[in-house]
Amino acid sequence: AGVGRTGTFIGIDYLMDQADSEGRVNIYKCVEKMRIARPNMVQTPDQYIFLHQALAEALLTSESPVDEDEFENYYNQMQIKDPRSGLTRLQNEFEEVKTQRVKRSHEAAKAEENKHRNRHTNILASDECRVFLWSKIKGCTDYINAIYLPSFRNKYCFIATEMPQCSTIVDFCRMIFQEEVRTIVMLDNDTSGITVNEHYWPEANQTMEMGPFSINVTEVKEHNDYTLRSLNFKFAVDDQKGTYKVNQFHYKRWSEGKVTPVSVESFVDFINAVTEWQSDSVKHPIIVHCMNGATKVGLFCLVRACMDRLQSDGDVSVVHALHHMRARRSKLVPNYEQYKFCHDCLLRHLNSDHL
Repeated sequence: AGVGRTGTFIGIDYLMDQADSEGRVNIYKCVEKMRIARPNMVQTPDQYIFLHQALAEALLTSESPVDEDEFENYYNQMQIKDPRSGLTRLQNEFEEVKTQRVKRSHEAAKAEENKHRNRHTNILASDECRVFLWSKIKGCTDYINAIYLPSFRNKYCFIATEMPQCSTIVDFCRMIFQEEVRTIVMLDNDTSGITVNEHYWPEANQTMEMGPFSINVTEVKEHNDYTLRSLNFKFAVDDQKGTYKVNQFHYKRWSEGKVTPVSVESFVDFINAVTEWQSDSVKHPIIVHCMNGATKVGLFCLVRACMDRLQSDGDVSVVHALHHMRARRSKLVPNYEQYKFCHDCLLRHLNSDHL
């Protein structure tokens, strides 16, 4: 199960690496080798087409990575206005990003039994990139509105998802269990639109039971910009029983209706706090959620992915990273203000002591 989707996902990342290292790609040979190793990898014509489209969109930009020492000068140059368009070079670059079009299939998301599992009909988990839930629980399917997003070195670094609904909290817990999650990032500050039944965590020192799962809040720490909740996540699925320690980082400085967080410094410090905790759990994906699984999630994942590249290789290409992510979900980083904010965050990061 999931061979076709997995093959498509692996193929994109393999071919992106091939493009970086060799300056060329061979999609046919890549798929052929995968199918020799495991039959039916990239299983359908639609998946093969998607592979071409996603790769083409991710490689469309001719922008070379910028060395960390040159980033500030580069950023200043990108803010010079183009006399022809009246826009800055950075704005023109983002306008090109918005033209990106990748055909995706959403059969599972649109299936009758799954329609209520999506908060919005225009932000769905595509068949090629979605998290496939394999645990068998009565009343549940294999679908959750959640997709994998890559960082620089880890194609499964993030899981982008929406705030759970009453009907999907058990599915959310199934995902924590299956992916062995240790870190959850919540980006919605105002939870007034969320009913009590949609909270997947209880009050401090209380326990909430959800099917074969239970969550107990063992500690709550209030920081200037975020709340840190330490959760004991217990599971009893078939013959598997155990407990994970999960930290939920709840960011409080991004008001509803605002395009970006309150400040660059606040957001960078928050990301650094998440990164420090996650450093001992790098093999486990980070669940990142906002109300619709896109509008706020994309900015966090893009900034963090670019920080990872700076840390690893000492250079960065924001537009390349964004192309790669939007090939999976087009509504990530939906506006120029967030795109510029990402650059501001990276400049702040480079001028700090975290490199």
